[in-house]
Amino acid sequence: VQIFSVLLMGGKITLLQDITELNKLSEKQQFTILITTPSILENYLKIFNLPDSLKVLGTTGELMSQSLSRKIFKEYTHLKKCIIYGPTEASIFSTTYQY
Repeated sequence: VQIFSVLLMGGKITLLQDITELNKLSEKQQFTILITTPSILENYLKIFNLPDSLKVLGTTGELMSQSLSRKIFKEYTHLKKCIIYGPTEASIFSTTYQY
C-alpha cells in the first residue's frame, strides 16, 4: 500500500542500500518523506543532518531511544513525525502515531 499510494499520486520512490546515500542524493533530489528504523537514523545523524526538503519522518521496526527522540523534536521542529507499526510478517503499516 505504501508504495502504490505514492506512485498513484505521482510521487517517486527511492530505495537506498545505505542511508549515507541519502546525503549524496538529497543534493539532486528533493526528498520529502523518510521512513527508516531508529537505529539507522541515529547513526546517520551522527554524521549528517536530515535534508532540508524533508517534511515527514517515519520510524518503524524498533523502539526509539529517548535521546534520539529529544534530538529530533529539538532540531527538526518543522517535520511531521510518525511512529509506524505493523505486523512484520506482512510488511504493512497497520498503525501510525503522528506527533
